[in-house]
Amino acid sequence: MKNLIIALLLISPIILHAQYSKPARVFGKGQLDIQAGVGIFPTYIADHPESIVPPLHLSLRWMVAKPISLNLFTGYSTCRSRQELVFDNARGRWYNETWFLGLENGFHYNKIDNWDLYGGLSLLYQHVRLETDSPELKRAMAQTGIRPQRGKMALTAYIGSRFALSARSSIFAELGYGVSLLKVGVGCRLAEGR
Repeated sequence: MKNLIIALLLISPIILHAQYSKPARVFGKGQLDIQAGVGIFPTYIADHPESIVPPLHLSLRWMVAKPISLNLFTGYSTCRSRQELVFDNARGRWYNETWFLGLENGFHYNKIDNWDLYGGLSLLYQHVRLETDSPELKRAMAQTGIRPQRGKMALTAYIGSRFALSARSSIFAELGYGVSLLKVGVGCRLAEGR
């Protein structure tokens, strides 16, 4: 919830200054945008983690054609678990640092002024580093074969929407697996489309 409030506070000045009297932008072929966002729900939400570094997201989206895009993205987050009771009344926390790097294709519906609705598939690499502050949990990791660092590839799907606030700026929201289940943020056009 705290991340949602921070994201809304960061975006609200942009929204308040946007002018909607005419279409600010049409999303088209050749356009290149950089997007930065923050995750509202961390990927490990089932564990009820405490966020140390909120889920951060950075991407470059290139419109190959009016309805098709390629997106290169990265994400990072650090969280810790609540204190867990381990055998013999010992207590400890898990610290989880996660990096994402991936490539997405996007299929766009952008026939509404200022709006771009999209979805597609993501091929991503996830690298996780797991640590603990408890010697008992460290021993349990070694005994159960839990590796302190590991990586994996995943193929996932996502949906999203972005709204043009001006000819150069936009806001976006995306739902899908990655650094966060729900991301919101701002975008800036780097290259003009046709």
